[in-house]
Amino acid sequence: MQKRGGLWDVMTRIRIRTLLSYQFMEKFEGQMPRRDVEKLLHETSAEWADEFDPMSLIVLNSAIGDFDVSDRLDRIRARFFYVLCDTDEFYPASIGQGVAEEMRAAGAEVTFHEVRSHMGHYSTSVEPEKWVPQARAFLAGL
Repeated sequence: MQKRGGLWDVMTRIRIRTLLSYQFMEKFEGQMPRRDVEKLLHETSAEWADEFDPMSLIVLNSAIGDFDVSDRLDRIRARFFYVLCDTDEFYPASIGQGVAEEMRAAGAEVTFHEVRSHMGHYSTSVEPEKWVPQARAFLAGL
């Protein structure tokens, strides 16, 4: 993607807003000076803009609103390890048990794990210790 201008700038701004909504700044509170955290925020967002395909945001956004497979849950053959965070504003953990039960009722094998964190949607990226042990146990049982 072309840097500095156009879509790259938009993508960088989107990522900055997203990371701020995940309490990115708070994660580093007391660990480094605020100006260093702000620099890290901008660098991290720029790296994401370099790598992330802007068209995928359109596809993801469309899928969130339009893609419903609830009438096809009985076709699921894979086991699921389903992880959500209690403060995720996009996919809150409060929906997890209900979704898992719906999948189980359709015949799917589902293991649901709720991550408790103030980091929201970003929690699984920055706090793997809160879900990786459970994922390892799940994988060991396959």
